[in-house]
Amino acid sequence: MYNNIISYWEKKVDLVAWINKPNKIAIKNQNKIKWFDDGKINVAYNCTQKNILEGNGSKRAIIFLNEKNEIENVSYQQLSNLVDHFIKYLRKRVNLDKKNNLIIIHAKASITSVISMLACAKLGITQSVIFEELPKEAILKRLKILKPNIFISGCNKVKFNKDVRPAINLYKKKITIINFSNDFLKNSDKNILNPSELLKKKNQPLNFPFKSNKANKPLFILFTSGSTGEPKGIIHSSGGYLL
Repeated sequence: MYNNIISYWEKKVDLVAWINKPNKIAIKNQNKIKWFDDGKINVAYNCTQKNILEGNGSKRAIIFLNEKNEIENVSYQQLSNLVDHFIKYLRKRVNLDKKNNLIIIHAKASITSVISMLACAKLGITQSVIFEELPKEAILKRLKILKPNIFISGCNKVKFNKDVRPAINLYKKKITIINFSNDFLKNSDKNILNPSELLKKKNQPLNFPFKSNKANKPLFILFTSGSTGEPKGIIHSSGGYLL
């Protein structure tokens, strides 16, 4: 049975683009299995650049409603450009080369949350998306468990001041906050990013390099709801999760 499983995934391994293709599909140690352990990969490369190189750069990657409730399309090439512009912005705010960077993305399903997630993946920084409507107590629990040093929020000012800011104040540790919302535009804080201004740059390429990540490097941490106890963070790796 075990050999059949290995054989199956060995045939599927080329479905994704590897920086270094794994020589071993799985390494079994007692009851634990490490998948593609010697492989190296970048998930953002597979989501954007792989499609561009296959001739799909002008095809729609995402269709979404913008701030004016208008339908807007973003191609694979434009999405790649937007990710790079967000990375450029982040580089001005924080040291992205630190080994222990960890990012919380506090947002609803949106183009800006997708850009944030892909930027983390491109940089090789583990991230955790948390539900935008969580109350301050739930946000604080996740802050204490993860201990992130960067917090990206896409919520409006009312929600931010009601739940996010109090949770971060109670956390009492240094953390860089990036507000990804038009609601904060009157504030001159350098950590406020206008999503509309970012989207205007979708046709301007920057071409930041993709970080080479070990296949078993944590890609993201997804929390359980915590409704029946403490929330538990489930870690998903890069290679195995993508495949």
